[in-house]
Amino acid sequence: MRPMGYRRDLDGLRGIAIALVVACHVYVGRVSGGVDVFLLLSGYFFLGSQLRAADDPTRSVNPWWPLWRTARRLLPALLTVLAAVTLAALAALPQLRTLALARQVGASALYFQNVELARQAADYAAAGASVSPLQHLWSMSVQGQFYLAVILATCLLAATLRATHAPGRPSALLAAPLAAVTLASFAHAVRLHGSDQALNYYSTASRAWELTAGGLLAIAGARILLPARVARLAAPAGLAMVVSTAALFDGAAVFPGPAALWPLGGAALVIAAGGAPGATTRLLASAPMTWLGDIAYALYLWHWPLLILLLRATGAEEPSAAAGTAVIAVSLVLAHLTHRLLERPLMQHAARPRVGEARVRAAWAGLAAGGAPRARAAAGAALAVVLAGLVALTPVQQHRIAAAAGGELDPALYPGALAMDQGRPVPAGVRPEPNPEIIRSLFPEPAKRGCITLSGEGPETLALEREDGRPCLWGDPAGEREILLLGGSHSEQWFSPLDIVAARHGWRLRPLLRQGCPPVLGDIDEVGGACPEWTRLAMAHIADNPPDLVVVTSTRPDRAGDGDFVPGPYVNFWRELERLGVPFAALRDTPWFTDDRGERYSPTECLLAGGDAASCGIARSRVLDEANPADAVLAGIAGAHSLDLTDLLCGPRFCPPVIGNIYAYRDDNHITDELARTMAARLDRELTPILEGIEAAG
Repeated sequence: MRPMGYRRDLDGLRGIAIALVVACHVYVGRVSGGVDVFLLLSGYFFLGSQLRAADDPTRSVNPWWPLWRTARRLLPALLTVLAAVTLAALAALPQLRTLALARQVGASALYFQNVELARQAADYAAAGASVSPLQHLWSMSVQGQFYLAVILATCLLAATLRATHAPGRPSALLAAPLAAVTLASFAHAVRLHGSDQALNYYSTASRAWELTAGGLLAIAGARILLPARVARLAAPAGLAMVVSTAALFDGAAVFPGPAALWPLGGAALVIAAGGAPGATTRLLASAPMTWLGDIAYALYLWHWPLLILLLRATGAEEPSAAAGTAVIAVSLVLAHLTHRLLERPLMQHAARPRVGEARVRAAWAGLAAGGAPRARAAAGAALAVVLAGLVALTPVQQHRIAAAAGGELDPALYPGALAMDQGRPVPAGVRPEPNPEIIRSLFPEPAKRGCITLSGEGPETLALEREDGRPCLWGDPAGEREILLLGGSHSEQWFSPLDIVAARHGWRLRPLLRQGCPPVLGDIDEVGGACPEWTRLAMAHIADNPPDLVVVTSTRPDRAGDGDFVPGPYVNFWRELERLGVPFAALRDTPWFTDDRGERYSPTECLLAGGDAASCGIARSRVLDEANPADAVLAGIAGAHSLDLTDLLCGPRFCPPVIGNIYAYRDDNHITDELARTMAARLDRELTPILEGIEAAG
């Protein structure tokens, strides 16, 4: 590979790519394709530089040097932004102090945020979480993983060739494998686009082709030149393709599938043009464009957290034009300062050491002399402390959750639903519990013990055993009779009071649960496509191992905000239980909170954001019909019993966010386990005649 002159026009292209990302995020609310172009350029610059170093027999092939250089270029700005987001959450935004965000902070600092986001999308604990201020860092993680792979591959290949004196250069030998990786990754992205686009968007395997394609362009560009006339046409055509991407595609829905060929093809044309003279090259190489290119990395890091933090602080769904412009202006200032005060001073400016060069000895000598080397070392030590603190957030948060999950609330201070059921006094001046900062991670026992099938698992999976291999049994595990708690998380939220009732009566309690799946026979909106198949599997289990009583939910909310209803697929399932002769109790579902626009919201987070009981609760008529719609249906089914405990959650007209000094909801539609426990006395009164009737019938 011959040396190439520095391409300032590509700095400008990088600046335009990030400017498109920022503008589309702030003003349009969609993906622009700028990140895809940024990844291609990263592959072009980084892999090209690593191959040129590997081809040079006078340069060291110790992988430490490129790793150190890359860390010095990327980490200072990244850790600064992560620390700023953490401090903002600690100082002013308690609704962000969640385990999910703590994990994302550590994952971003260690470059696996894309993996963490994909995991959380199917994670029971993070389900329903609002947009993260660190969501955009998935692309930095993809880059970091690619950089590590490239460094190890090029250094290992170069070291092997030098040790064996084999002919050939790394750049030539890697061209074919790199092309194979590009094709395989592209094929994977095409396949995954049709089956799991959410995972496809974050997956390194799906994104790799965008980076390796840049590497192939670096190899080809060092050997092949386009004719001048073609090059002059390629640059404007390519830039037009890049800029038009946001208008043509919804990137979140289609990238990195075949549609990504449009912006990447445009960027490839600009690269292949080789900086040919013309208006496009002059524009891209102009001072404003290259300034944008210089601060592109820092601008990308800053803009998204500022936007999300603003929305969280104001409670708005999207920024006004003025607020969005302010976000961009502040992002530009912070990016410029970050580049000038952090990136440039801490960057490794020296070239890779030559073979035999004593770079470490020279560095120690520089430290002893003081001045700038010592200041850089101090800055590096400070960043190492910041990194350690950011990574420690997750275990600290997990400790807080474990401590809260193991405690019991004083019923005199926290009567919860007993205040609604029995008129227990509610002491004034008591801070509600549980801790709202960790409330999303406080679950009933089945979720903590692996006794619920997650939505990402196949429909053929029944969670019948705990993670340690013991059966999923509670209540009185040695009891002769069994209650089967069946359904999704809305059945699971009744587990704790049902556990208390089952233990009192000497019955076993077995949960048979799948995230997001009420038992349905037939299709229903907002219920996963795997649910009917999973329900049939659960029905087969019931037929083979008939319980004495099945407990399910009986209603769902009307998404138009007009009470609740009984879906037909629920009734189909109940008829199957009737056919098998298995009695069941159907509990009316709890409220699902939506605002006037139909958007879901967490009443607890609403309170954390500064709302009050009136603004964060919801009118009963919006979430519940005046009468339980399941009563009439269940009255015509043999062995069916209709239960309704919603008067413990709502008064005649209003459903409050706090009940008896206990936060009622852990998110927008699940009651807290702490509140559910206080419903045990009422549930016992409702179930006792049913259980006694079953026992009497033999």
